[in-house]
Amino acid sequence: RMSALDGSPAAGGLEPHILFGLCGLSLALLVLNVFLVTRLCRRGSSSVDIDWCQSLEAVEVSVPLPKGRVSHDVKCEIMPTRFSLTIRGEKPEPYLSGTLFRPINVDESHWQLWPVGAAEGEPRSIKVSMAKAKPSRWPTLFAAGAASVVETQEKKKDR
Repeated sequence: RMSALDGSPAAGGLEPHILFGLCGLSLALLVLNVFLVTRLCRRGSSSVDIDWCQSLEAVEVSVPLPKGRVSHDVKCEIMPTRFSLTIRGEKPEPYLSGTLFRPINVDESHWQLWPVGAAEGEPRSIKVSMAKAKPSRWPTLFAAGAASVVETQEKKKDR
């Protein structure tokens, strides 16, 4: 067996550059695992599962309404480039907030609890309908780099 210092095969018969590459790969996998576990732990405690769909002219967002909450517990602010949703008694506040991918027309936008007239105890959601300022397709609800206050799990549906 020869020394790795002189460029000859190292312990176990592996070339030094291969051994170095394997160490680098192991370190990269360790960093990736730490990142994914951290993200998963954070997601479990502060994630809002939202559905959204769009046409060329409008975008609709649906957020589950927590049990026991009514319309008076909801505060929805729809602005030309931002959207914010606060639910009394739910953390964090705001519950969902972010800069939209493109501007919307506030005068033609609204929110409501859905389904309308649901029986007590039946699951409901907050449905936010926003008219786009210019017809287009959005690849995502929120602008890149404008992360919402709550980490969202988006489920997009095109109409």
